[in-house]
Amino acid sequence: MHFWPLVFHPFGDALKMFPRWYIGGLDGAHAASLRARTLGIIGLRLGGV
Repeated sequence: MHFWPLVFHPFGDALKMFPRWYIGGLDGAHAASLRARTLGIIGLRLGGV
């Protein structure tokens, strides 16, 4: 189970990653990917508490 309020933002960041990567914005895609990963991990940990 996960902490559902934090799911929406990482999902949005994950959706932003591919278009940024596709047009060559590797730094923006990497930042969106890291943010999605970090918030996803936080959500999973909060849900486990």
